[in-house]
Amino acid sequence: MRLMRFYAALAVLLLLAAGCGPKRVSSVQYGSPSAETKVLFATEDTAFKSVILENVVKAYEGQDVFIQVESVPALDKIDAEDYDAVVLINTCMAWRVEPEIEAFVKKTADKQKIVLLTTTGDPDLNIEAPGVDSVTSASQMENADQVSQKIIDRINRILGEG
Repeated sequence: MRLMRFYAALAVLLLLAAGCGPKRVSSVQYGSPSAETKVLFATEDTAFKSVILENVVKAYEGQDVFIQVESVPALDKIDAEDYDAVVLINTCMAWRVEPEIEAFVKKTADKQKIVLLTTTGDPDLNIEAPGVDSVTSASQMENADQVSQKIIDRINRILGEG
């Protein structure tokens, strides 16, 4: 009986843990793949990060900019050299960026084209990756527009427009 309760509790914990991790976004494209400027946006599916993405897409609407949206785990199949700017959005895990983000940054020769946004529960925590333009923010909806503008400003700087 004790063993049965143990396995039942373990099953519940595993189910809860599976639902607590970051959710994957679907691969989506905005603009024409033949656009002169290409931006990669790798993120997770949370309300805060979705607002950031929405604001970035709006900022480049009507311009000759192609935005490819991918889930963070898909980064192992992506070459940063195919893009003019790369925006990586992840969640702070144990006071550092996610392993997929670390691996992507490490394999990217031109780190100057990367903007890294790390969300955290602690607004005073500052997470950075060597050689990468980094922003850290708490996932507070009231700050979403301000954080979006920081990301847009950094993309514009990379693209030579800011």
